Parts: sequence; structure tokens; C-alpha cells
Amino acid sequence: MSSHRSTPCTLATTGACRRRTGAPVAALLLLAVLPAAEAHFAWLEIVSLESDQVEVAVVFGHHPPAERRLPVERIIEVEVISPDGTRRPARPADDGWRGQVAGPGSHLVAARQRPSFWSRTVEGGRNASRREYPDAFSCRVSDNAMKTVIAGQADDGHSPAVTQAVGHRLEIIPEADPTRLSAGDRLPLRVLFDGEPWQGMLRATWAGYPAEHDDDYPVHLETGVDGRAVLALPRGGSWLVHANAETDHPGPAVCDRQAWNAALAFTLR
Repeated sequence: MSSHRSTPCTLATTGACRRRTGAPVAALLLLAVLPAAEAHFAWLEIVSLESDQVEVAVVFGHHPPAERRLPVERIIEVEVISPDGTRRPARPADDGWRGQVAGPGSHLVAARQRPSFWSRTVEGGRNASRREYPDAFSCRVSDNAMKTVIAGQADDGHSPAVTQAVGHRLEIIPEADPTRLSAGDRLPLRVLFDGEPWQGMLRATWAGYPAEHDDDYPVHLETGVDGRAVLALPRGGSWLVHANAETDHPGPAVCDRQAWNAALAFTLR
């Protein structure tokens, strides 16, 4: 891991795989460590938090603050997961999502975006596959999944919903509740792909980090063969962690590349 900036951050929000068998999985492992510099991805921002309700927005870009919100019709589902593991669907509210916060303890909000095609054509970039643009220079389809942690009361004990897998295809799982940590602490992470340990590159940043270009992240670290890594947290505030895995698309007449993105957002106290 490396950190090369000392500029104070300005908060802008409140808020591969390794199988024991199978050559295709090994191929994915090799591809997963490749950077995806040109690819945007989605994450969750907390818009408001009341005593029993949370409102979140699915946002999009390379770094926080986000470039824009994604419209609700591009999202498959948003769930609020309570400390006991109960899942409650969030409902569209304006251009965000609103869900119930039930009881003490840290909650988790999880969401998935509808698979999104992006083709480079003679007409420019298009949100379409090779079915619509068979002569496209390239085509990528991305499957985005994202999570954010809602801090509970300071003394309400362990919140297992935060540290357990949700079931996303590619998923970053904190092995401690990050909202209980402070600047200078370390956060153990586990990454799974199809439920198996994933070995690849994680990128992390904080809200307000002065990125000079799309692939400028202050933190890069690689998971081990067990899918684990430890993230040092040199400063407080809002953090974003991203993982990307990519391989050939199974239908070359449809698209060239299949990508999966996972994002984890949290705020240190």
C-alpha cells in the first residue's frame, strides 16, 4: 500500500478469483489485476439519515464527489440490511432510494446496477452492445454492485450484517465495522468472487482527494490468495474502496469484455 499526498481532505459526502479447480477461473484471476482506467463505476452515498429512515443515492464516476446520480430505472435493487441480517427493500424517492433503519447497531445498504454496455463506435461512445453496433471498435459490459455502512450507536455491540457477505458476484467485505474506526486504524478486508477468495487489486480514496486524472488513487493494495488485505486509514472522513475484475465476454457477437465492479463506502467517526 502507498499513500503519497498530505493535502488535508475536504469531505464531500456523509457517507481473479481463486478456485481450487478450473482453468477459466485462473484466467480470470490473471485478468482481474489489470487496471480499468477508462471505466467508471457506481457507489452509494448517504443523502440523509433520520431515526428510522435512510435515504441513499446511487452515484457514478471515478472518484468522490460523484460526477452524477444514476436514475432509479438503471438500478436492479437497493436493500437495507439490519444488524440481525433482516433485509428490507428500499423504495425510489425522488432521484434516490429510501429505506427503513430498524433498531440499534450498524446497518448495511446494498445495491446492484443493471448491466451496462459501452461501445466505442465511429459515432463516439454509445450505451449499446454489438447487436446494435456490430462494427464497434470495442464493447464492454459492466455489472456494478455497491455497499455502504450506516453507523449505529457507539455502544451497541457487534453488527454482523456489516461483516458478512451479501451475495454480490464481486464483493468487498469489511471484517470489522469501519464506522467504529478512527484515523490511524487499520481495516481488514475480504474480497469474494462467486463466493470464493479473489486475488486482485483494490483501490481506495477519500472524499476530496485531489485526483489529477481518472486513475489517480492514493491507495493501491493487493489481496492475497485468501482474498484478504488490510487497509490503513491515515485520515478520517468518508472513504471509498473499489475492486474490478474483467474477462472475455462469453458471447463475442454481443460484446468483447465482461467486467464486474464492487464498491464499499464508509465514514470514519
